[in-house]
Amino acid sequence: MTRISPRLLPFLLGFAFTPLAQAAVTTSFTLDNATIGTYSRAGSSGSNFQYVYQYFTPSTTGSYTFGMDASAFNDPYMYFYRGSFDPNDPAANLIGQDDDGNRVSTACNTSGAFHCPQLTMDLEAGVDYYLVITTYNGGVPIVLPLSFFVTGDMAVDVGGESSGTALVPFSGTPSVGAAAQLDALRGQASALQDTIRLLDAMTPEAKRATLARIAPQSNVAHELALQSVQHSVWNSLSGRLHGLRAQDDSALALGLVDSDASQWLASNADAAGKATRAPAQGFWIQAFGGRLDQRSHAGYSGYDSHTQGMTLGLDTRLNDAWVAGAAFSYGTVNLNQQGERKGDGSDIDTYQLSAYASRDFGAWYLDGMLGYAQQRFETRRDTVLGGTAEGRFDGQQYSALLEAGLPLRLTRQATLTPLAGLEWSQLQLDSYKERHAGALGLDVDGERQDRLASRVGARLGMDLPLSGGTHLQPAVQMTWRHELIGNALDTNARFIGGGNAFSTPGQRLPRDSYQLDLSLAMLRTDGSSVSLSLGSYNATARNGFSGQVQAKWLF
Repeated sequence: MTRISPRLLPFLLGFAFTPLAQAAVTTSFTLDNATIGTYSRAGSSGSNFQYVYQYFTPSTTGSYTFGMDASAFNDPYMYFYRGSFDPNDPAANLIGQDDDGNRVSTACNTSGAFHCPQLTMDLEAGVDYYLVITTYNGGVPIVLPLSFFVTGDMAVDVGGESSGTALVPFSGTPSVGAAAQLDALRGQASALQDTIRLLDAMTPEAKRATLARIAPQSNVAHELALQSVQHSVWNSLSGRLHGLRAQDDSALALGLVDSDASQWLASNADAAGKATRAPAQGFWIQAFGGRLDQRSHAGYSGYDSHTQGMTLGLDTRLNDAWVAGAAFSYGTVNLNQQGERKGDGSDIDTYQLSAYASRDFGAWYLDGMLGYAQQRFETRRDTVLGGTAEGRFDGQQYSALLEAGLPLRLTRQATLTPLAGLEWSQLQLDSYKERHAGALGLDVDGERQDRLASRVGARLGMDLPLSGGTHLQPAVQMTWRHELIGNALDTNARFIGGGNAFSTPGQRLPRDSYQLDLSLAMLRTDGSSVSLSLGSYNATARNGFSGQVQAKWLF
């Protein structure tokens, strides 16, 4: 006689159980109201395979035969998973698959033969096993109902049906990992059962919006906000070095060439001949600020960030060809998520030490910069159902920049400099646990991101003498950046309320961006100077602007 576990009674709605007269114990069940999802199945190309899933839990360790014995559509295909099933990573936890193993069935028509999928495997008591039914060919619709059986020494507990209460079909790319983990916890003893019940009672639109909040923040907001600080620092150092190479009377005002240092500026012997003083050291200070906006893109929410900070620098002329210096920068970022994550955000403090140098080769020059930054993050994430989760963690960033320029004298007052370079950075974020959100708080693993980008551009500068020996120097620079290496920051986390770790894919954006900078410097004969620069940043789905004010003194 077929035996059905008493634990199956809560699942009778939506299932039809049919006793089978066999010596072994058979548990039969039918999916007749399942929500059908779409994914890219394991071992096949394309993402147009429909699927449904169902998990069961053996109460006794032993050998079990399981599969389908009825299908309303032609040629079903079965995958079998141990522990959990994540449609975003269909190869994870996969332990078996089959097409036509049940050759006695008369309910699955496969190319004229009546075969359904079936497997026989040794299963462990107390472990959840997932039957995932998809189609042999992509683009074929799944038609319900589907009938399943599990035969072994004891009946199995059936739970976590892929019915209208499943969460994965209502998730987007950033939230599918969290949704799959909540589905895997359905019916189990965990602190997240109230959350699952509340989600089940929501409308599809509310489910989708709430899952987006429950999932970790995974757009590129943190990475690009930190890049904006890094680029502001690089612009400070580059602006300083460009000032040291300025044409004609800029050499006199900055005092970093004398009457014998005619090789410091390319094609600048006349200006060098005018110089009358050569202080060896210079001190400068620069304030910077900016804003960066990104629209929602490819399923990820948008954001806006505001950056402000200051750089202090000290440099010295080592000889006619070399200038070297060091700088300290402090920057803050206020980041606010938009779209479906509006209200979430982060505050970031950045402290950076930089070393920089420039080598003059006569007709061309090479600038180099090294940086180490320490970051402090404070994050907030409204989980909707569990309060606002707060996180605190640190980050470290290593960076380097090499850029070569070839100054070309167009007129006595105008110079065009083609530029080419490489920039590299490595961002490391520490692990942390969120607070104040109960079971929906996240225990987040540490992350690492490496970036390598090429830089190609040109700078057009002019030197305009004014009365009293003052010089005015306007300049415009256009830079194109192309990322050669740039892995997305995938977030691995687990709910504090229980369950296994899950992965949230980081946002991937097109690799090209463009920067336009305008600057105006006023240089005085006493060696002091003041400069103002404005920048515009543009890329796919995002844009920004920045401003900098720099003052320099010589001693």
